[in-house]
Amino acid sequence: MRKDKIDIRAYNFGQLASFISYVSIHHPKDLHVFAKYVDSAVAQGFFDDRDLDEKFRAFSNIMHTFALYDELSDGAASLKWVMMISDYV
Repeated sequence: MRKDKIDIRAYNFGQLASFISYVSIHHPKDLHVFAKYVDSAVAQGFFDDRDLDEKFRAFSNIMHTFALYDELSDGAASLKWVMMISDYV
């Protein structure tokens, strides 16, 4: 998988969630790369609020996967996720 050149920026959020799930099963030691990507993408506005709101389930699955493998940081993605959860509760 490391030899494959895959541009995950072209993935929609649902595809990204599926890919991260795949990585967590087959290459969990590489999850930190995806955690950094998601955090950077949220921080830089690559995924806007509307995208995240429309794909809340996929975003939650991604963040849950990171939490299960101890890759959940205190970055922009985690903060955004917590804020979205508080809106739904």
